[in-house]
Parts: sequence; C-alpha cells; structure tokens
Amino acid sequence: MRRRGDEGQATVELALSLPLIVTLAMLLLQVTLVVRDQVLVTNAARAAVREAAVSSDPAAARRAAADGSHLDPDRLDVEVRAGAARQSGHVVVRYASPTAVPLIGGLVGDVHLSPPPRCVWSPDVPCDVPMTAKESEGRPS
Repeated sequence: MRRRGDEGQATVELALSLPLIVTLAMLLLQVTLVVRDQVLVTNAARAAVREAAVSSDPAAARRAAADGSHLDPDRLDVEVRAGAARQSGHVVVRYASPTAVPLIGGLVGDVHLSPPPRCVWSPDVPCDVPMTAKESEGRPS
C-alpha cells in the first residue's frame, strides 16, 4: 500500500546520488590509469637497464625505455648512471602520468611516477636485484 505523496521518491534519490556515483566512478578510472602507468614505468626501467647493460650509448637506453613501454616520450625521463668503465650502474626512470579524466584531472594534476630503485647492472648482479641503501642514497626523489 503506497502512501500518498511517495510517487517519484526513487527518482529524486537517484537524481541526488547520481553525481556522487559518477564522480566516484571517474576517480576509480583515474586511479586505474595511474596504476597502469606505474606498471609501464617499471617495465620501461627494466628495458632501459637491459639496453644500458649491453650498450655504451645512454640514448639507446632512453630509446629502449620509450619504445618498450608505450608511454608518452615527452613525459618520460630516463637517466643512466654508469659506474667505472661502464661495468656497473643503474637507471632512473621518471614519468609524469597525465590525469586527463574530466573533473578529477583538474583537481589532482599530473602524478609523478618512478619505479623503486631496483634496476642495476653489474657483471655479477642481475637486473632485478635491489640496490643497497648506500647505492640509493644519491637517488633524487
């Protein structure tokens, strides 16, 4: 049995809650895009380290990071830090992930991503071995 005056109550509740639901969905989409970019930045760092380990040209590592990651090369920064005689070193990759989702992007701005400082190369250390605390001290944040 319906009370008089209850017609349209569900419509009004939906109209009041819909903007919040849409905003939360857009926020979830933006977070998903940033997490995807973080995974791509980590893959770019691995590709750059592989190339830096076999090539003496730092630009080759930058190209490998850009080509293998599908990230915007204008937002990607790759820094190769080689040790003595290029026998060891590490690669620092930074990326400014765009926040382009309407409403959310304007509020948050670009998110700056960088993988953990784990990619090093050395004759006796594989790429995925973490850097020691001493090696990562000079790393910019």
